[in-house]
Amino acid sequence: NFEEQDFFPDAAELIQNFLQTETDTAARRNAFLMLFRVDQERAIDFYVQNADNILKYGDGFQLIILEMTRKVCRQDPAQKSRFIKVLFQLLQSASSAVSFEAAWTLVSLSSAPTAVRAAATAYTNLLNNG
Repeated sequence: NFEEQDFFPDAAELIQNFLQTETDTAARRNAFLMLFRVDQERAIDFYVQNADNILKYGDGFQLIILEMTRKVCRQDPAQKSRFIKVLFQLLQSASSAVSFEAAWTLVSLSSAPTAVRAAATAYTNLLNNG
């Protein structure tokens, strides 16, 4: 059974360091995806530490964040609170794909009236602007 950790034991640390300094959006997205696959906790830590900058990282990165959000919250619903603020921000994304995925993610994680209303508004905006 092949394990990435055995083959390249410091991969997660190297990727995390790369993410701290990388400015290219595609490289950052790919590195984050790799970090998420190799060490999910480090990926979540990076997300938490950089949540205020997620909107600057490009729509490809944001879609990976949404994928991670769904996966992490399915595994551990108590994690939802770590992701809600960014979900609401991503509803306003200029990218239709990000806005749609954020709305879908939000309603899949919460049935609170505020969340449902925000997602419905995002869907309506997508229909009106599309």
